[in-house]
Formats: sequence, C-alpha cells, structure tokens
Amino acid sequence: MREYDSLSSKEIENLEHEIDLEFQSKILKPREKKIVDFLVKVQNCEFEYRTTGDTKEIKVISLYYYARSPLSFIFVQPCYAFYSDSKTINRPELHSDDYTYEELEKIAVEILAKNNIDYTEFTEDDEAEIYDFWDNDYSLVKSFLIECWNKAKSITQTKLIGFLDASDYSGGTYDLDNGYSLFDNKIEIEPYLKNKGIIIIKDKERI
Repeated sequence: MREYDSLSSKEIENLEHEIDLEFQSKILKPREKKIVDFLVKVQNCEFEYRTTGDTKEIKVISLYYYARSPLSFIFVQPCYAFYSDSKTINRPELHSDDYTYEELEKIAVEILAKNNIDYTEFTEDDEAEIYDFWDNDYSLVKSFLIECWNKAKSITQTKLIGFLDASDYSGGTYDLDNGYSLFDNKIEIEPYLKNKGIIIIKDKERI
C-alpha cells in the first residue's frame, strides 16, 4: 500500500473528488426527497409565520441550517432584513438524522482502500482525523441545500426569494436561486436585491 504523504497533488485531488461523490451518494441523496418536499411546502406558503398579515405577503425568506450539525435540522423564517422578528410567531423546522464522523470515516477508508492507500492511521490512531485531508462536507451540504431549493422551485414555479445561512451566521449568506455568496462579495441583502431591480416593502420596524 502507498502512503498518503507520497501522493501527488493531482492524486490527492482525485481522491477528494471520489470522497465527495460518495458523500453525496450515501449521505446527501437519501435525504433529498424529504428536504425538497419541505421546501415545496415553504414555497407554496403552507406555513404561517406572522402575527399579522398573510404569509403570501412574505416575498423573501431565510433558510437556516444548524451550524454544528447541518443536516440535523433546517428552519425557515421571514428574512430579517425586511421583516421584524416581533411579528414572527412560527419557525417551520425540518428535523433529520445528521451524519456522523464514523460515517465519514467509513466512506474515506473505503476510498483509500480502493486506491491501495494505507488507511491504518485513521482507524488505529485516535489523534488522526479524516478532516486532516478531507473537509468538504460543509460546502457540499450548502450546495446540496441550494440544489434542493431549486428542485422545489421547479415544482412550485414560485417567485419567492430565499437566502441560506448557518444558524450562527457563520459561513456567510447565499442566494438560494444561484448560490451567489453575499459575504464573499461584501454586499448586504437589501442592496443586492436592489441591484437586481427587486424592491421589497419592509416592516416599519426595519425602515
């Protein structure tokens, strides 16, 4: 077996890609239908959010994933940039089984073994971490949630606007329609939408 440290940068890139594909196939894909179904309900305004007004008046929502375990639950609420928290009475949530470190280790070890790469340190050394050479899971989860949003939109044909955030606001804000990172491009939600010609009527508390 070859040592991981002996691999070329291209071989490491190919290895990471293989793990990415397995993670998507074994962890993300089985959860897709449940999440898409939930987002269809969100986009069809089947949940009530507010103390006053019709849910259909909400034009922009925020979709959050739990920062510490991103697939354990996601929740939706009216976008705080335009709508006051004081009027929000409900936060629709979807709970799922999150993936574990053991599942990630199993995927990685299988890929290493298939490529004849020594994996014993990751199964025998308590200090060795899969994350030492692969840590794409969070970025893949974000891309997956954006993909689910758009699959739901292809069903509902809604014009609802959505933004993706972590529950602790780490990692930045993403446009769910196109994956655009507002954080990376140093722009806030309201001017971002204005630049696209979209003006949203705000709650008085947010003006």
